[in-house]
Amino acid sequence: MAQKGSERFKEAIKTYLDAEAERDPYFALSYENPDKSLDECIDYILTQVKESGCAGFDDPEIYGMAVHYYQEENPGKITKGIGGQVIVNHHVDLTEEEIAEAKQKALYKITQEELNKQKEKERKEKERAKKAEEERKAKAEERRKELEAEGMLSLWN
Repeated sequence: MAQKGSERFKEAIKTYLDAEAERDPYFALSYENPDKSLDECIDYILTQVKESGCAGFDDPEIYGMAVHYYQEENPGKITKGIGGQVIVNHHVDLTEEEIAEAKQKALYKITQEELNKQKEKERKEKERAKKAEEERKAKAEERRKELEAEGMLSLWN
C-alpha cells in the first residue's frame, strides 16, 4: 500500500485551508464542496510535486496547490494513494530550562565522544608499545640463539 503524506503534512494543509476559508467566504464555498476531500487534496499535491520533478517547494507553492484543488472543478491529474516522503518544517519554541537541558546534553555528548577518542588513542598507543616490545624481545631472542649456535653465548651474558 502506498504511503500517504504524513499526518503532520495533512494537518498543516488542513490548518491553512481552514484559515483561508475563514478569511475568504468565496473560498469557503469551494472548500465545503462535498465532492472534494482532504485526502484527495493531499493526493493531488503529491501528484503535482512528483510530476514536477522538483525535490523541494516553498510553503506558499504547496498551499497554492491545495487552494487550486478546491477552487477548480477539475484541478488536474490525481494519483490515488501516491507514495512519497513529506517533510514539514515547523518551529519549536523551547523554554529556558529546555534550552539549558539541551545544551547540557550536547556538552555531555561531546565530552563523552572526546573521552572515547582519547581512550581509543591510548589503547592504540599501548598496542603499538606492546607490539614494539614483543618485536624487540623476539629480535633479542633470535640474536641470543644465533650467538648460542656460534658458541658465543658467554659473550652475550
